[in-house]
Amino acid sequence: DLSSNDVTRARGLSGLKKLRTLSLASNALESCDGLNEAVPMLERVNLSNNRIKSLSGLNRTDGAEWSIRALDVRGNALESFHAVRALGTLTKLESLRCKTEAESVLGEETNLICGVPTYRTTVASIVPWLNHLDGAIGLPQAFLPCARSELPNALF
Repeated sequence: DLSSNDVTRARGLSGLKKLRTLSLASNALESCDGLNEAVPMLERVNLSNNRIKSLSGLNRTDGAEWSIRALDVRGNALESFHAVRALGTLTKLESLRCKTEAESVLGEETNLICGVPTYRTTVASIVPWLNHLDGAIGLPQAFLPCARSELPNALF
C-alpha cells in the first residue's frame, strides 16, 4: 500500500513479481505512466484521489494482457472519454469506480466525464464486459452499450 505518500510517478513496479494489489490512492500522480511496467498479474488497482488526466499509461508495451479485475479512479481529473480509452485494453476488468459518491470522503466530483449525460452508456461501449460501474451491480437497460455511432463525437 503506497497510499498518501506524495508519489508523483509509478516507478520500479516491474521487479514486484508477486504483486496482485496496488494502491496508489491519495498521492500526486498526474498520469498512469509507469504502471504499464507492473507485472500483468496485477488484479486490483486503486488510483483514487490523485490528479490523473488520462489512463493511457495503462496501455501495455510488452504485449502482455492485464489481469486487472477492479480499478478505482475516483477523485481524479478525467475530463474526456478519450482519456479513458485505455480501459478497453483491460479485458478482464469487472469493476470500475470512477464517479465519486455524494457525501464521499473524497470530496466533490472531479472526473468531469461522470457528469456527461451519456457517461454510463459510453463507458459500457468502451468496456462492454464490465459487471460493476460505480457500485451498481449488473447491467440494467440504461447501462447496456449502445453503438458508438450513437454517441457524440466530442466525447472521443
